[in-house]
Amino acid sequence: MELIAHERLKRMSAMISGAIAFYEIEGDEIIQGLRQQQKDGLVTGMETMGAALYWLRRQMEAFIREADANEKA
Repeated sequence: MELIAHERLKRMSAMISGAIAFYEIEGDEIIQGLRQQQKDGLVTGMETMGAALYWLRRQMEAFIREADANEKA
């Protein structure tokens, strides 16, 4: 894989990690506040975004591992 594409993947991975860090730090408080306001649709939205971020991180990590392995082969 060319270096530029690999660096883009690393940057995308860092962005995903940053979003997850924010979600982990603030997400519970946001969800709790939404539950108190009985905003069930927004709670579901927040939980769905969290699940999507974790899924995306797993996919990105697998893709980077695969790219690294192909590069070494």
